[in-house]
Amino acid sequence: MEPYASEAAMCEVLRAAALAEGWTPYPEQSGWDLLLVRPGDGLQMGVQAKLQPNVDVLAQTLVGDREKGPDIHAVLVPTCSRAFGDVARALNLLVLEAADFDATRLAPWKHPAMLPELVELAPRRIHLPGRCWVPPFVPTGPAGVPAPCQVTPWKVNAARLCALLRERGEAGVTTREIKALELAPSTWQRNWLDKVPGTSPPRWRPCAGVKLPDVDFPEVVTGLGLPAPR
Repeated sequence: MEPYASEAAMCEVLRAAALAEGWTPYPEQSGWDLLLVRPGDGLQMGVQAKLQPNVDVLAQTLVGDREKGPDIHAVLVPTCSRAFGDVARALNLLVLEAADFDATRLAPWKHPAMLPELVELAPRRIHLPGRCWVPPFVPTGPAGVPAPCQVTPWKVNAARLCALLRERGEAGVTTREIKALELAPSTWQRNWLDKVPGTSPPRWRPCAGVKLPDVDFPEVVTGLGLPAPR
């Protein structure tokens, strides 16, 4: 059997299987190669992928219970030995073998693996601060890639503020409006904003000629349905 060309190719096999079963897959989210969210109850499965089943991929799944995290921690590998599976289970991890989901690699008499069956018996984790944050749209980028471009709460809120600044123009925005988007006014005032003259309480508009930060993450702007940065 030919090996997978990349972790991204292997993740795509799992993403396609999850989509077919109604799950929502978020690529490169909250530190996971794939974050799968089950319809109905929102159960989350965080997946770390490696072409070689080794201790590195096991270590990547060890998120502390006092950090936000998914209900199920899983590793995705092409196939694995019984010993690897035993160690993973001892760490309360679910092992997903990509070959089990890949119809092109299965023997004719075998059916692809189904997530409901695997999830039913998977170890659960309780993260005291709650589950992973997910964006208000599903990113379309690949999973399992080096130096991924992640969607974060800051980028989402920054894109919304930038759209508001462009809409308001010279009228600007208030400090309260910046705080309402859970952004630090001092950071924006230091890097991108000038005070609108004669306003009290002060209002803020983009500095002349400044490049607002959403220009650097157009995929977030598009995902939110906001006007393209200009």
